[in-house]
Amino acid sequence: LEYRIDGEVSRFVSNSSWEALIDGDSSWKAASEVDELAKRTDWTTTVRTKEIRAMEAEVARVEKERKAFLNTVPAAMIMSEMDPPRPAYMLTGGAYDAPEDRVERGTPASLPPLPEKEGRYDRMDLANWLVEPNHPLTARVSVNRFWQQIFGVGLVKTSEDFGAQGEWPSHPELLDDLAAGFMESGWDVKSLLRGIVLSNTYKQSSDASAKEYENDPENRLMARGSRYRLDAEMIRDQILMVSGQLNGTMFGKSVKPPQPPGLWEMVSMTKPFTYVADTDDNIYRRSLYTYWRRGMPPPQMTIMNAPSREFCVSRRERTNTPLQALLLMNESEWFKAAQRTASWILEESGGGDEGLAMAYEAITSHEPSAERLQLMRGALEEFERYYASNRELTQEVVPELAMRPFPEQARMAAWTMMTHSLYNLELAKVRR
Repeated sequence: LEYRIDGEVSRFVSNSSWEALIDGDSSWKAASEVDELAKRTDWTTTVRTKEIRAMEAEVARVEKERKAFLNTVPAAMIMSEMDPPRPAYMLTGGAYDAPEDRVERGTPASLPPLPEKEGRYDRMDLANWLVEPNHPLTARVSVNRFWQQIFGVGLVKTSEDFGAQGEWPSHPELLDDLAAGFMESGWDVKSLLRGIVLSNTYKQSSDASAKEYENDPENRLMARGSRYRLDAEMIRDQILMVSGQLNGTMFGKSVKPPQPPGLWEMVSMTKPFTYVADTDDNIYRRSLYTYWRRGMPPPQMTIMNAPSREFCVSRRERTNTPLQALLLMNESEWFKAAQRTASWILEESGGGDEGLAMAYEAITSHEPSAERLQLMRGALEEFERYYASNRELTQEVVPELAMRPFPEQARMAAWTMMTHSLYNLELAKVRR
């Protein structure tokens, strides 16, 4: 074979073993080993025997199968140390383009030092340092967060700031004792929580006189039981659980409960970010699995003070606004839950005082007093008279019973409004 490159003619000869001889070279060699740039061509570097081509095809097939298999294996990203580690410097005025002195890995001087070791410190050293018995923060911060979860406010109110800008503990000796016990128990969270909820402090009533509220409005002295509105996710999950709709399926992808129509279009979100609500029972899964987009979080959550998740917060603000009451009274998801609750109450009790007492206890976790039972009986009778005289409104409340006799429709509508009213009681959404 003669071929021309930039005016230079070269001669290529191959033998039965597909070895190459270029321009009368004295030795035969593989075509891919031809070194002279002028003599290298796509043909000389890619020539293969049939056997080699078959092997390469098999290798490509196996590699494709391997990649397809790896795509089916659940994976998790891991972190590893850079070798060598990236250097860090003091930055003048915080400017990234003005580094000064190089700094090494260490801990703040105000905290215990890392144990001495040969070589550089790594993340495992940092993790061990955090749980050292002489570390003043880890156990206290953890205990304070658990206390906040149970009582609504931590012993240190500013649970996000234990520094100079934070608030002093209301009971520093108690915080020290709980933190020490937490470490000595081997960081046993169950034992810590059990000790707190079995204490006399937790068992106190949240009722207090006007003078007691005036002297300690935030209950920082813990002279009475805590009282605070539940978080948004807890309120939703509790309503779904009592109504019997809660889907307890664990793990998996996020789900999309119904949202007001056109909501995402209002913030100029176009495809593929248009919100399409799920239609199966996935919409009743726990709020933990609700699809969340920071640009437009679920309004049912944010109205009840759920953070937007644009940044991490350790303490939620709690407000009391008319919009929250409007949400609980008019949200279609809550209304459907009230219908389901009314349905199973009537199936199990048949109605009457027994049904009212069952509904009150299921929703509030309290047994109704005789006075409250009388009020509920009067409200139910009023609802029954109202819907019995308004066929059109009754059919709007319970459209799924359109084929049933009208008295049955009016009864279900009245019980739906009764349970809906109970869901809006303070006892149903306030921990006390």
